[in-house]
Amino acid sequence: MAAKWQLGPLSFLIMGGIIPVLKGYGIVLALASVVLLIFYTTEGVGVGFLTFFTFSVLGLFQLKPPPLIWFFLLLVVSFFILRMEIFPPYQASMLNPENSDVTGVITSSPEENGNQISFTLRDIETSEEVRVQLVASNIEELEELQASQAGMMCSIEGEFEKPSPAVNFKGFDYQQFLERQGIFYQFYGEVNEHFSCVTEELGVTDHLLRFRQAGVQMIREHFPDESAGMAAALLFGDRQDLAPEIVDAYQETGIIHVLAVSGLHVGLIVAFKYQLLLRLGLTKERVMEVLIALLPAYIVVAGGAPSVIRASFMAMAVFLCLRFKMKLHPLDGVSIVGIVMLFIDPYMLYHIGFQLSFTITIALIITSPVVFRKTGGYFQRLILVSFIAQLAATPFLIYHFYQFSLLSLLLNLIFVPLISVVILPASFGFFFLSHLSLDFLSLMKPLNASLHYIHTALLTVHETNIGIVTLGRPSNIVLLLISISVLLSLVCFEKGRKAFFLSLIGVAVTLGIQYVAPYFDSSARVTMLDVGQGDSFLIELPYRQAVYLIDTGGSLPFEQEEWEERERPFDPGRDVVAPYLKAQGIRSLDKVIITHGHWDHYGGIFSLLEEVEVGKVLYGNVPIEEAGEELLFETLYNERVAVEPVKEGDHWTAAEQVFYVLSPVGDESSLNERSIVLFTMFAETSWLFTGDLEAEGEQRLVREYPGLKADVLKAGHHGSRTSSNPYFLEQLNPRLSLISAGRNNRFSHPHTEVLEEKVKRNIKILRTDQHGAVRFTYDKNGTQTIETSISPN
Repeated sequence: MAAKWQLGPLSFLIMGGIIPVLKGYGIVLALASVVLLIFYTTEGVGVGFLTFFTFSVLGLFQLKPPPLIWFFLLLVVSFFILRMEIFPPYQASMLNPENSDVTGVITSSPEENGNQISFTLRDIETSEEVRVQLVASNIEELEELQASQAGMMCSIEGEFEKPSPAVNFKGFDYQQFLERQGIFYQFYGEVNEHFSCVTEELGVTDHLLRFRQAGVQMIREHFPDESAGMAAALLFGDRQDLAPEIVDAYQETGIIHVLAVSGLHVGLIVAFKYQLLLRLGLTKERVMEVLIALLPAYIVVAGGAPSVIRASFMAMAVFLCLRFKMKLHPLDGVSIVGIVMLFIDPYMLYHIGFQLSFTITIALIITSPVVFRKTGGYFQRLILVSFIAQLAATPFLIYHFYQFSLLSLLLNLIFVPLISVVILPASFGFFFLSHLSLDFLSLMKPLNASLHYIHTALLTVHETNIGIVTLGRPSNIVLLLISISVLLSLVCFEKGRKAFFLSLIGVAVTLGIQYVAPYFDSSARVTMLDVGQGDSFLIELPYRQAVYLIDTGGSLPFEQEEWEERERPFDPGRDVVAPYLKAQGIRSLDKVIITHGHWDHYGGIFSLLEEVEVGKVLYGNVPIEEAGEELLFETLYNERVAVEPVKEGDHWTAAEQVFYVLSPVGDESSLNERSIVLFTMFAETSWLFTGDLEAEGEQRLVREYPGLKADVLKAGHHGSRTSSNPYFLEQLNPRLSLISAGRNNRFSHPHTEVLEEKVKRNIKILRTDQHGAVRFTYDKNGTQTIETSISPN
């Protein structure tokens, strides 16, 4: 049910714009009604939204708008009800997942990542789209895959699989993401003698996609490195050639929108073509008609993101009004565009690009009269426009990214003019000139050098985390409060400076509520994160008195040739642990307990240190013998993170809860046996965390702690047969066992005999490869609640 809340800010800002700007324009209310209708159809509508909608309608009654507004409102809502009933969006798949082959037409630009090529394929039998992934085992196969293009008819052998749902709480739900595009299966294909992709009859869209692919490829091959990624992103909406860390820097500093193809890009393209066509002798009327016909093609070439669709449709609406001498209020224009887009694809509502694009556009339209009436120069207006855009986007940024940057306004003042006045026009110009002669690209050296210094400075700002405020994902009520406070501030903007500043205090207060909320939470939590084949457990004590992380996960590296390497290999620390910490509003970790020196337990800490502050690392008081361990300690030293060696007999207390170290002794024979073993109590429930402890360590615990019991046992070594021995289970007598193991891992963890032994003893088993992340919550009364991120098949 959480999904329906993420669009609350959009509804509020749309409907809230009615009262201050209503001058006979009711289309914006129709857009708000459509938003609510899609909520209701796809997720169910909360009482709060229906209440606010009711009050909006009552407000319209008080203002007594013309009957035409009510007629238009009822007409739009009726059409949408029919659309959702007669043509429901993406209800079920018609594909047979038992098939071992698929034949269809490529409908997207193929994406390359190391030795992997992926694209969307429309099955010829069902006309249903499927996401295809192909992995090359040698250079020759990769070159064959690189030749694939939109419009090709492909026959591929392999197997269908359902996309993965969100395996961690508040994590990215790839299954839902694809389903909202009408894609229900992934197909993992094989490059064998039966694989073929041939060009047959091409449609208009295929030609446009091929032009886009060729343009990106030309930029990739001929533009200087630093400029290539920016040019491909700005011209074609393709960020594949931008370094992932640069994209992260743009996103986390709040300026990612400058990389999105939007109104600025459409305006530049339209202005250039408008002047060009006029100089070729066409009349203004013919030029406008040509541009109206060409803009849909630009949507495809530019990647088809919601922001470029909105901007292109708005430009088409402007030209239609000019061509036929009609008047259209900008608020009506953007509302009509929104209604049309949602009619075509209701699930576009859940795209963050749609949410941000329309919210910011509506906010700027609402406030534009005051901005242009009360401000003087360009720079002053730029500051105000940037601030309003940032303010309107705040609820969405917090919901989706859990944080915002205090430097965003300053960086926007630098990057918006830089991109719009220098980099974007230069990219267009050099791309055009390169078709005349590649020699023109030698003139890009100053631009390339400038981009290098700009990105170096941006990365420096990003790496220091200066100005980043992590709030976590707010609860439904707090998100509601933040949205209302932002709405009120926009309404108060035209009331005068004093009213506006007072309303901003309200925004600050609601954000402050979210910031301090964890410190008023009396519950304790233990979360087994799904990091694949590895371990990572997060412990949150009541009132945020302490936060501990036991292991960070780590993706085991494999030796690969350069052509096989992915642009960004999976890193549990960066891709799982850090996002979950941010979602929980955790800005620092008091202790990170690295149980032992195997990469799948500490490999994620290197990226994690870049995201959150770590107070102290606990490591076993054991010999340091592995190269990986030496790298770990060297990194901790360089990052000035204190390391505390621990051994059997050590303990510490936090929030009146004692944590006992039962192992290692220090003379163990292997890394697994040197694992830190922790015992603690949550309410009346006893917990034992065992790392990768095996038979030798389990025997010692049984021998030296004959009274040791554990209600919840973290199974040693991912459920391997070398751990969880019968005598160990006999003494501990656990009610529940947690197993962290990767899906289809090459070690076949957990082993069958371990599972059978636990089932025989009536021990409930929760495992990440089946249940995803598992979270235990203990309220102030000691009541235990268990959640899993996914349900087992």
